[in-house]
Amino acid sequence: MAYATITFKNERTGFIRNAPIGFSWTTFFFGPFPALMRGDWKWMLIILVPALFTMGFSSIIFAFFYNTQYIKDLICNGYTIDKIGEVDKQLIFERNPELLPKDIREQMEADKKAKIDAEEIVRAERAAAKKQNEEEASKMKNMTLQNMKEKGLFEVRDAFIHSKEE
Repeated sequence: MAYATITFKNERTGFIRNAPIGFSWTTFFFGPFPALMRGDWKWMLIILVPALFTMGFSSIIFAFFYNTQYIKDLICNGYTIDKIGEVDKQLIFERNPELLPKDIREQMEADKKAKIDAEEIVRAERAAAKKQNEEEASKMKNMTLQNMKEKGLFEVRDAFIHSKEE
């Protein structure tokens, strides 16, 4: 199954086409028929001819790249991206960013860099807070030891330890 879908629109004719991205399971199982159903005559013939000679086994190969070729053909025929869902946009950016328009790709790269920068700032703040907490704990420990020393509790402890040893 394709991992994302882009909706294309031809401004001249008004036609709208949905184009899946990724492995084409329909081409894998049904050979040239998905191309026929999409009205993609060129690729229907390109898939059909080898399928006739290989008893359909060539569909396995075409399943890996047919959806990408379909998108490229739509773009060459004057279709432009009408809409992409946010989840689909993120999936496309992670797996196949060259399919996104340049402006969307640049915006997503900038967002990714800003997110990484923000994560680094948070990490640095957490490290500083941890160091400060450790310093405060060390100061408290030293103050406690100093108070025990001032009250003479160390001598009592030492005397108790020595009496047990004897």
